Amino acid sequence: MARSKEERTGDPSCKLIRTGNKRIQQRRCLTSKLHFLLVVPVCLIFCLVENAAGLDTSLCTSPLGMESGDIPDVDLTASSSFEMGNVGPQNGRVRVEKQGGAWCPKHQITSDAEEWVQIELHSVHVISAIETQGRFGNGHGQEFAEAYVVSYWRPELSKWVRYRDITGNEIIKGNINTYLAAKRELNPPIIGSKIRVLPYSYHRRTVCLRVEIYGCQLRGGLLSYSVQQGSKRGENWNFYDHTYDGVWEGNYLTKGLGTLFDGREGPSNFKDDYYGHERGKGWVGWKNDTKNSTSPVEIIFKFESVREFNSVRIHTSNQFSKEVQVFSEARVFFSVGGKYYHGDPIMYKHKEDCIFEDPQYISIKIPQRIGQYVKIQLFWATKWMLISEVTFDSQPAMGNFTEEVAQTHPTVATITPAEDVAQSQSDASESSSGGNRIPQEMINHMIGQTPTLHEEWSPVTIVITTVISSFVAIILVLLLILTAMVFRQKMKSRGEIPGSRNGMPLHYGEHHLEFGYATPEDIRKAKIATNVEYQEPFTEPQYPDFPGSGNAMSAVIENSSDSGVNVSGKGSLTQYYSCTLVSNPTPASTQDSANEYEYAVPNELGKLLPNQLSPLKSIPNSPATMNRTCSRNVKQRFRELGVPEIPKHRLRMLRKLGNGAFGTVYIGELENSSKATKNLVAVKQLLKNATEKDKMDFLEEVRLLSSLTDPNVTHVLGVCCENEPHSVVLEFLELGDLCQFLRQNDTLLPTSNKKLSLSNLLHISSQIASGMKFLEARNIVHRDLATRNCVVGKGLVVKISHFATDTDLYSCDYYRLDGKMPLPIRWMAWESLFVGKYSTKTDVFSFGITLFEIFSYSRHSPYPTMSNQEVIHNLRRLSVLEESDLFEPLSKPNNCPRDVYQLMCDTWRRNDEDRPTFWEIHSFLTRKILQCTPYLNKGGGSSRATATTATVAAITGPSGSSSLVEHYIV
Repeated sequence: MARSKEERTGDPSCKLIRTGNKRIQQRRCLTSKLHFLLVVPVCLIFCLVENAAGLDTSLCTSPLGMESGDIPDVDLTASSSFEMGNVGPQNGRVRVEKQGGAWCPKHQITSDAEEWVQIELHSVHVISAIETQGRFGNGHGQEFAEAYVVSYWRPELSKWVRYRDITGNEIIKGNINTYLAAKRELNPPIIGSKIRVLPYSYHRRTVCLRVEIYGCQLRGGLLSYSVQQGSKRGENWNFYDHTYDGVWEGNYLTKGLGTLFDGREGPSNFKDDYYGHERGKGWVGWKNDTKNSTSPVEIIFKFESVREFNSVRIHTSNQFSKEVQVFSEARVFFSVGGKYYHGDPIMYKHKEDCIFEDPQYISIKIPQRIGQYVKIQLFWATKWMLISEVTFDSQPAMGNFTEEVAQTHPTVATITPAEDVAQSQSDASESSSGGNRIPQEMINHMIGQTPTLHEEWSPVTIVITTVISSFVAIILVLLLILTAMVFRQKMKSRGEIPGSRNGMPLHYGEHHLEFGYATPEDIRKAKIATNVEYQEPFTEPQYPDFPGSGNAMSAVIENSSDSGVNVSGKGSLTQYYSCTLVSNPTPASTQDSANEYEYAVPNELGKLLPNQLSPLKSIPNSPATMNRTCSRNVKQRFRELGVPEIPKHRLRMLRKLGNGAFGTVYIGELENSSKATKNLVAVKQLLKNATEKDKMDFLEEVRLLSSLTDPNVTHVLGVCCENEPHSVVLEFLELGDLCQFLRQNDTLLPTSNKKLSLSNLLHISSQIASGMKFLEARNIVHRDLATRNCVVGKGLVVKISHFATDTDLYSCDYYRLDGKMPLPIRWMAWESLFVGKYSTKTDVFSFGITLFEIFSYSRHSPYPTMSNQEVIHNLRRLSVLEESDLFEPLSKPNNCPRDVYQLMCDTWRRNDEDRPTFWEIHSFLTRKILQCTPYLNKGGGSSRATATTATVAAITGPSGSSSLVEHYIV
């Protein structure tokens, strides 16, 4: 009988069969080695994930088997069923048409939520999302659950617990029809072995339900932790364990899991909230004066079985300037029974860090310790101690273990950051009898001389494996970096990612929340507190190619008594006024008190404060020398920007608009180099006595504005840095702001020329959507979009600008809440007002209000019959899920197409993910313009471009330039 390949070769991958097959075997050997190099890192990563007792929800997104049938029918039960065989719980599987098509409870559903369908998982799982669906029944079903609540159970709890999200809300939004499935993310996730879904209805109704759950099996073996409840810091923040689901006995938490095991690290600034709903959440903290100065914070962790521990990592805050520091010392004890903690406690001493305030992961290495219970004592370094996450690296211990008995005088093993693990092992003396530090020989004897994990490989094998794995890891990292660089370069070449002008990354401090352009990451990191500086329009964005302006212009038009015009918007864009101003009544009760609610708004007006500028060289202390040096530096930096330099003799100031954060804003006249034509411009002058900091901030603002390039967004024309005062020249459009332009052309006014058709209004709206699409593509948030913050030029060109915040003309559009920064509440999304959340979707909300202004010709501000307090109350209804149906949207303007009004309503949806994107809005408006083209000229044959050109020609006059330009000349 022929021998097998393995018998002939000995090693099937690396030994030779015959000399003639040498090359083939070499290739096989090489292939085997490459396979080994790829498999080892993957196995190591898997082992790390397997052993880590931390919660990573990013790995828990897979369906658990309702749809696929991995969860059998016997694991599905229900409180009742209308008919067990036809609509029993076994039929409640998402996207499965079986028998009656869903589970239907016997009784109708109310807000009592007493009927349930239960899923048995047999082991503790992490549930990250729940998906529900109604009963389609091949088109005959009419039942679905509009909302539901969830309860869960796990052995350590020994009871059913009602799930609440981070905001404390129990009710989860369900379905809107019988056929579409609705998947809802759970934040925080559920940790349980049994799940119950209870349909909920605001009105009595018949409900049927299909369910799928998403998640993974809990790894690491942690069952619960016990700790003293956190402390409160003043009136604004508390550091409680808000998500703890165990037993609260007075001020002590037991038998549950919460913030310390939710897979989320606390924010860098403990005053922020990583959920975006309430300040202070994300950290559990304790105050020193609540205990004795030598009494530590003690946390006890319970695991499902005895485990062998390798290390523990603690995520802690170190904002020493706020009296918060990393613990000075940590002691880790181990126990099998949980009553006595004998053996050698590991003592870790932390070196004080008063340089970096970023949160830190403190890793404590644990050499060969076993136990089912782990007790960690954290000693104070200052007044406050904050931690957000505790993770363990461990694996199940093999053998039989008995509980400890009473014992005294344990020895202590000390570990400091500078010590080696081997040194720690040598320093730790052997535990006395009954301790939980067991010699290796005893462990081997207890498990029947079975070698442990550390003895399975020889030292040479371990060294070779480590070297090869490290080598492969380095190669993989380099490949990832190279791929990212190539991908980024391609995106840059397509214009999707703007490049930095000077190679410096832009950073944002915690005082950068205001109206204007900003990225959502900036807004999340902004400090929303009483000491926050509130900036003006165009906050510095994440990408330097799309800048912001740190100050808004106050447009004060002389000889005009219409300063009370209320045409509000959500943007802070500079206003230019070339049209005769048309006033309208001010909304009722603009001075109402706003003390009824809490708002996430700052109370101070500030300037743009970029965090990273090239540092100035050391300059002498002499004031005269300092001024000359600063002037030279500013002039040099202006020229380094690459922005065209405009001689001052080519500028002539015509009218003062107002005072901005850095100086005065003017309307001026710019003479072209050919001296044949002159253009109107806006000029922002820096104060002559400006401080060095103001000059640097002004310089940064110019740098940002100069890189904003889009046909529907205003941009910088140049700078004047020859002599002080330094100035920046901005684009100006002849026909003024869109709000006044619409009022001048209102078809209901007897003096109106009635030049704006439906297609013209759509064309205006489409241009605004195009400009916002440009910002959305770069994740830039405007935060004050309105018709007053858009300007109009020849050819009916509309551009988004940033000059209305400080304009007296529109002061009534901003409402001051509790003495804080005035806000355009009639244009704001509810999450911006009540939560302080700004995103491109809040800009979409404001765009819907702007559409209403356009199609109503800005005759009045939104909600003209409501007072400011009533507007706030109306938005509050939208912020509460149970009251969202009571929200009163704006009514449809006359002559507004039904589908355009439906678009407005879509932008005002409660959930921001349900609102359309600006790309979708722009596409819709573009198609709508094409549909309306045949109606522009009943005679036919006139294109949209021809009609628009004719309209603009009628507005601007035969010469093609605005006949109202003279309005600016003094």
